[in-house]
Amino acid sequence: MPPRGRGRGRGVPLHPPATIEQLLAVQTQLMEALVNNQQNHPIGGAPPRDKRGEFLKGHPPVFTHATDPLEADDWLRAVEKQLNIAQCDDRQKVLFESGQLQGEAQTWWESFEYGRPPNAPAITWLEFKENFRSYHIPEGLIELKAEEFRNLKQGSMTVPEYRDKFAQLSRYAPSEVANDADKQRLFLKGLYDGLQLQLMSNEYPNYQTLVNRAIVVDNKCKEMDAKRKRMQGQASGRILVHAPTSSKVLSKDVILGMDWMKQQDASVECKGKAVALTTPKGDRICVEVAVQPQPTATVNQLDNNVNQEGLVVDEFPDVFPDDLPGHVVSNGGIAVDPSKVKDVLDWKPPTDVSGIRSFLGLAGYY
Repeated sequence: MPPRGRGRGRGVPLHPPATIEQLLAVQTQLMEALVNNQQNHPIGGAPPRDKRGEFLKGHPPVFTHATDPLEADDWLRAVEKQLNIAQCDDRQKVLFESGQLQGEAQTWWESFEYGRPPNAPAITWLEFKENFRSYHIPEGLIELKAEEFRNLKQGSMTVPEYRDKFAQLSRYAPSEVANDADKQRLFLKGLYDGLQLQLMSNEYPNYQTLVNRAIVVDNKCKEMDAKRKRMQGQASGRILVHAPTSSKVLSKDVILGMDWMKQQDASVECKGKAVALTTPKGDRICVEVAVQPQPTATVNQLDNNVNQEGLVVDEFPDVFPDDLPGHVVSNGGIAVDPSKVKDVLDWKPPTDVSGIRSFLGLAGYY
């Protein structure tokens, strides 16, 4: 009789021993499971990363609406930058960025969410950006801004101001400035004619060199123009000071060449007979006006004691007629006709250069 147990399990194969490769694979799986477990349950109870807090530390801007379409695109780029710094995943990007919407933009976002089917998948970051741009950056406005770029002129802007405006609007027509030569051509076309003429005779290796040269040439043109105006003002400027013979005739000095006076920032002190001017360097100088005395003539006084036969007037009637214009001849001498003095006093204030000259001639004679 065979021994007990002989043949038990006959036909059942025994497990072969594990190979080294299989052992290494199992060990790798265990290590990955251990790492995942530590990430989900940190050792020592350390709190998980607060990605929203890290995102807000970058002070991302909020968005309500934009009058300029590319302002919306600028906002989207700025916030996306902070999301990437905080290492947010796709779902967190949509949640955090939508939290920065306010006012009209928030109303759009709520309407967009309500319009989705109930069982629709979660909104991806790419889907959010596409729908945001299609609504807040419409193609119609982009085309209007592109046309504004094509018609841009420097006008009264300085070259740096024109450069900034050119750069801002060129974003609406990127294909038209993709080539450096085209960018130079469009920039040059918008400059004012005088500056354009100065720059067209040269070729420039790149756009920035053209801009730098335009700034230098424009500044020099303005300096020469200001110098020319100053020289013209000095050549045509003229001050005529009339010292009245009577304070009742003129209450203040008469100044001609008012345009020149204005250019020199001049002020007149009538009482002190001085004129304050500003030099081209900005210095303030005071010029005292020397007033020449009015020419006078002495006429022999006529009285009852003078021999009537020796009167000069009687001997030269053609030179001294009885009725001197505007004067009265009497035994007391020759005096200005009081009626003429009254005419001067009652003279209406002149309003132009011709009137001033007429008044000065009349007042100077009497």
